[in-house]
Amino acid sequence: MYAVYAVEPCTSSAAINTLRPFGSLTYLRTVYGGDWGWNFEIWELEFDTLDPRLVPMILHSLDSYSMATHFLTEVLETDCPELHKAIRTPEPTRPSLSWCVQRYLMYFPDSWRESLTASGQCAAVSHDFFKFLLAKGAVSREEAESGYVRVVTRMFGDRRYESPDFPRECHVVIQVGCIVLDFTRRQYDGNAPVPTVWINRTGEDQVFPPCEA
Repeated sequence: MYAVYAVEPCTSSAAINTLRPFGSLTYLRTVYGGDWGWNFEIWELEFDTLDPRLVPMILHSLDSYSMATHFLTEVLETDCPELHKAIRTPEPTRPSLSWCVQRYLMYFPDSWRESLTASGQCAAVSHDFFKFLLAKGAVSREEAESGYVRVVTRMFGDRRYESPDFPRECHVVIQVGCIVLDFTRRQYDGNAPVPTVWINRTGEDQVFPPCEA
């Protein structure tokens, strides 16, 4: 099977490093100008069997919500049925929160599943999912500015003992309306769902489920 993709020269190395483990890569040509108005390299990825991580990784790299991972410009051609279906399926114009969670988790199928891999990741994940919701149109800028959707941080420990080298502990979650999502809950509970979701009706910043508040 194969996938032909376009990539900007400045992100070509990132694409090579990411896709090389899945098969063999061949540089085909460089396209100058045209409708794109920029220079693009055209590469082909060939693979015998479909690694289950490949399609989510390509979708993630095509997604422009995060410039840190957006290194593929377009998949031009493929004979892989799973990849073809994934890139041709249109996204909803106003995605639901559940759609966003499922799509986001598809990018990170093995992340935050253990205490060690979840620990210390709460802030980065919550802010990243916040950007994802905005980019996908699941929430509006007005909703973000009003606080309807927000990243909630709760600090612990005594402020008197805080220093740059030894900051106070904190936990961070994301809240949409009264719905709270904690993607890294397993750093506290190894059996918790990913993400752990609950309803916050307290009106206060609540970063743990009600039974543990």
